[in-house]
Amino acid sequence: MNKKPTLAFCFFWCLASSVLTAQVKDFQSWNAVSIDWNLTDALTASGEQEIRFDNNASHLGSYISVVGLQYKVNSWFRVGASYRYTLGYDIEEQTLSNHRIYTDLNFRYKPGRFTLGYRVRYQIVFQLPSQKKFTLSNPQHLRHKFSAKYNIAKTPLYPFAEVELYESLNNPVENSIQKIRYTAGLGYPITKYCTVETYYRLYEKSYYFIKPKKDYILGLNLNFSF
Repeated sequence: MNKKPTLAFCFFWCLASSVLTAQVKDFQSWNAVSIDWNLTDALTASGEQEIRFDNNASHLGSYISVVGLQYKVNSWFRVGASYRYTLGYDIEEQTLSNHRIYTDLNFRYKPGRFTLGYRVRYQIVFQLPSQKKFTLSNPQHLRHKFSAKYNIAKTPLYPFAEVELYESLNNPVENSIQKIRYTAGLGYPITKYCTVETYYRLYEKSYYFIKPKKDYILGLNLNFSF
């Protein structure tokens, strides 16, 4: 019996297995409800509650609560600040939580039926002392988000697309682009005060201390504006 084909098959099987396991993949479901209150013509307060499911959308991954303020400087420039609390659960149902503070600069340009945007965000994450062993101590990032929305003629339906880059600022090994989000979706104003958006997102993560990871996310957002 010729053992060469068998040995070759085993070699290529091991090689393929190592390639397939070199990257972690998961399907997730992100669902959020948000409210915007126009306190004045320029100042807006906001709140958001989000629930995320991971492990092929079968496991409750986290609750996320956000409150913030945004100030409209003019028609194309806004500044904002927000606080976010995350309560997460790992696959063994251990509780992990963190606090996040971020500030935003938003730029918007509207050529024709398009709305083009760029948002730069500085964020810092604070964790409980007992949980810092799971990640970097108080990681800081700049998040660059480029967006485009198109207003289809004779219909309120609008498609949109986004690309967001997470640039690390205090990584002790190397500061680089650690995460990238690619998003495509559709939005529809149900009423004057309520808009629903659905999207599909590819979320790529690459850290020096874990395997590269890809998340495939189906999302649903419901926004109320008053």
